[in-house]
Amino acid sequence: MGAFDKAQKMLLDHNDEFAEVFSVFALKNKIHLDPGHLHEAATEYEHIENSKPEELRRDVVKIYDGFMLGLIVCGLENQMSVDIGMPIRMMGYDFSRYRYQLNHIEHINQNIRIAPVFSHVLNYSYRQKWQWPFSLKDLVNLPAELADFFQDYKIDVTNLAWLAPSQRALLTGDFRILVEVLCEIRETGKITGIAQPVKYIDEMLALFASLTGDEALKNLDISDFKSGETMMCEIWDKWVSQIKAEGFENGEKVGFENGEKVSAIRACKDFGKTRSETIDYLIEKYNLTREQASDAMASYW
Repeated sequence: MGAFDKAQKMLLDHNDEFAEVFSVFALKNKIHLDPGHLHEAATEYEHIENSKPEELRRDVVKIYDGFMLGLIVCGLENQMSVDIGMPIRMMGYDFSRYRYQLNHIEHINQNIRIAPVFSHVLNYSYRQKWQWPFSLKDLVNLPAELADFFQDYKIDVTNLAWLAPSQRALLTGDFRILVEVLCEIRETGKITGIAQPVKYIDEMLALFASLTGDEALKNLDISDFKSGETMMCEIWDKWVSQIKAEGFENGEKVGFENGEKVSAIRACKDFGKTRSETIDYLIEKYNLTREQASDAMASYW
């Protein structure tokens, strides 16, 4: 599991965050899960492939035993890029969960019912919108004459970086901050901290460390930050100030402006900008010559 997957799992492991995200995106804001009725579920399953046991690992899975809905299984899968095999992967995940339930039933009869499994894919990419595939049918060479007889399998995907402001407003927890940042990166190429209080500060720092590639975020002094009171913009400003204060070149402190350039180059690289695009950005942002921008790139790219 990559750094971003781990950081994202840390946040969504919290029942209040999971309940809101699943309710808004998987259940289309029509049914709202009560965080108090969510319970941990296994994310690893074994299956036999080529006569050998293989492990399937899901990102986040919860069991819900809420009033009226009964018992259901909820799964979220985090993607940083489009995976054309996702319908088949999700089919395997859901099958494993159903199979797991059947394996724990001693006597199967017509009165036995197992819990339904609901799965949803979250696309975190701000560069590539998930527009295909959305079903098994998208992947197979299916003759038109057989289409009515084919057992299809569909997946549900949310493109987080393309959400409209009205859709983002449905979120109230820390996940809202992440969504706003992803949209901001896609729309402007910049990151700022929004004025929203952060409840899970450690988890959000780990998340932004994986997004920016700056491990210093994990070591940021948060002794003066209070859960549920400190705004994300305050945390972001402190991080930017730390970068500016710790700008070094050949072991010597070079000051405020160089720290900004280091941060800009790191951010451009981490968020997929090309060398040429980054040089153009440095020229415009810091009024550098092309030679000066190229020299800065040579040191920090």
